[in-house]
Amino acid sequence: MIKSQSSPNLSPPQGRFYLGLDGGQSHTTILIGNEEGTILGTGLSGPTNYGGSGNTLIKTETSIRNALSHALKDAKLEKTTHFTAACCGVSGGAERVHKIISHCINAEHLEIVTDAHVALWGAAELSPGIVVIAGTGSIAWGENGAHQTARAGGWGYAFGDEGGAFDIGRQAMRSALKAEEGWGLETSLWEALRKDSNSSTINDLLHQFYAEQLPRDTIASFALLVNRLAKTGDATAKRILSSAGLSLAHLAQGVRQQLFAPNETVSIYYSGGVFRSTFVLDAFHKQVAKICNDPNVILPPRRSPAHGALLQAYRVAEL
Repeated sequence: MIKSQSSPNLSPPQGRFYLGLDGGQSHTTILIGNEEGTILGTGLSGPTNYGGSGNTLIKTETSIRNALSHALKDAKLEKTTHFTAACCGVSGGAERVHKIISHCINAEHLEIVTDAHVALWGAAELSPGIVVIAGTGSIAWGENGAHQTARAGGWGYAFGDEGGAFDIGRQAMRSALKAEEGWGLETSLWEALRKDSNSSTINDLLHQFYAEQLPRDTIASFALLVNRLAKTGDATAKRILSSAGLSLAHLAQGVRQQLFAPNETVSIYYSGGVFRSTFVLDAFHKQVAKICNDPNVILPPRRSPAHGALLQAYRVAEL
């Protein structure tokens, strides 16, 4: 069991050390623990997000080194500290940053996986289950008692990510465009999106995206606006959020069918900023119950993804 350090220790820690890293599109978190399971240090930095270009990979390496530096300083450890085991969860294909991470982190056992892996390990504390992640994008990841794994979704903004913040923002723009052209229902989204983006029309906003003048993160941020309008009673906004909950429930069921027996009780964890919307979370609860005739328990994560990575580092060292 991982424990937090209860009191400051002025002398340098001794013994074996373990590292867990959670790297995503918004930030990077590193936790350092000792052999007794106590967290000694935490480090935070910018995103671990890469697209293959040298510039992006350099930024990824900078984020990892900065987070590691902060964590080592917090733990009162030397920069040359050797870790018994380290587990790193990163967004995208883990193999593409293996070289960078191995240069940054000196570990006897180094495991690099996707951020979905560590999200589940943290949420379920290494127990079997499913995690549904809805941030900018969406994905569901599961692991059963035989350590078999499966996923559903996570196809990226062009082909999937239903229920994620970008998709919610995209659906809001589509509804506003229909209203603007007179073939959709009236919705307060039309005026709100224009004001929020300082655009004369929603069509103008659309062309900004195609001209690469409107970042995907900006469209994803419209999910907050949709949630705000849903609270005022806007029917279209409420429908968009309910649809997001339905899509996320389908992801959970997709993973369940691949890994678990029909009569097996499965823990399903929800993670990511989209679930802060009560409209999405309520719809997710209702739709999981409706879609899945099998027993499920829906829960918030027990631990953070960074904790999940650290727990896996301990497990790797024992293998």
